[in-house]
Amino acid sequence: NTTKPMDSTMKRIYHIPELPYSIEHERRLMLRRSFPWMLSKLQYKYGWDILVYQMLGEIQIKVEDLGIEKRSIHIQHIKEKWGALSVQGYWPDEVDPIVEAAQARSEHVCEECGADGQVWVGLGEWWYTRCTRHVKVGSLPAE
Repeated sequence: NTTKPMDSTMKRIYHIPELPYSIEHERRLMLRRSFPWMLSKLQYKYGWDILVYQMLGEIQIKVEDLGIEKRSIHIQHIKEKWGALSVQGYWPDEVDPIVEAAQARSEHVCEECGADGQVWVGLGEWWYTRCTRHVKVGSLPAE
């Protein structure tokens, strides 16, 4: 065996403590605690969490202002589809503009990190929204 054992200094440098939860996990828990009426699966990357949080907050305020019960909102899926946020379910018509605005904004927010982004087309016609740091090699901007 030709590899040298690490000295104590190198062990300290390379030691990464195991954390029970990631920051991303904590954000998802906060999202669920803030909007317990939202029972949807969250099938998108963590970069859109703030966008979804803002959308759900606006929905909650709109429903409260209208005097409608939150249980009249049924969000079945919040996911990525064709590079944009896709929200499926049913809710009062007054909520439509909020959902549509979040879906439109998602085309300009990196799904990986939340930075400014754009829709790209990857190999195999796969569409996704990323910043220049997270764009995959061989992708072209969507037109």
